[in-house]
Amino acid sequence: NDNKADETDESKADALAADTWIDGTAQSDIIGQNAGYADSKVELVDLTDVVRFKDYNGETAVKIATPSEFIAFANGIETYNGYQGVTVYLATDLDMSDQEFTSIGGQASEDNTIPFKGTFDGQGYQINYLVIDGGETQCVGLFGNLQGATIKNLILAENCSITGGTNRVGGIAGMISGDSGQSTTIDNCWNKASVSGKNFVAGIVGFVYVTGENCLLSDGSKQTANGAKEAAKATTHYIKNCTNTGAIIASD
Repeated sequence: NDNKADETDESKADALAADTWIDGTAQSDIIGQNAGYADSKVELVDLTDVVRFKDYNGETAVKIATPSEFIAFANGIETYNGYQGVTVYLATDLDMSDQEFTSIGGQASEDNTIPFKGTFDGQGYQINYLVIDGGETQCVGLFGNLQGATIKNLILAENCSITGGTNRVGGIAGMISGDSGQSTTIDNCWNKASVSGKNFVAGIVGFVYVTGENCLLSDGSKQTANGAKEAAKATTHYIKNCTNTGAIIASD
């Protein structure tokens, strides 16, 4: 039955659109079953004794409960060394209406602060009405740049929008970077926000980049600067259980 075959293909296409993809490969064993974000995958943490960000003084765990705390957290990326070794919890849904907000972390070589290096656990909560306009900045997303970081259990609502003027734009993260061995994980996240930019634009992460040193290349030479394929082999980044349903616009 040709009609039934067409319906099957359409259903499969819908499932594929919601799946997580890396290098053209679907990251779920069974398409449409247990793929993408799910509330059931969130492991709730008792945050009763976790300090609020308004009272934060370098503890290894902190929670965010208000838009103002979320903004202060983003602005503190340099002060607290990218929050390396820190777990940040979202304690409630956030309404970011009429709030100015810039991406959390960026690329130091472009004078765009330092990467986020900690763990951000959204606890299944949703960020609403967030607007990020990166202008001509590269590495634009909720997180501009991740390095040895973990982002999980986070939802960006459909009333959010993220705009990057140039390259490396993503809903959850504009870019993943790092030296050999610095692994980043994005797990159980759902981007519903619209994402737009010029090049390397995506719903979850726009661009993945690895730097390496003293890595032997296939031609026998050694890599001492950026972009080595062998360095990439030494670093594994995990993007799993993620869903994008937001509109993606790449102008170039």
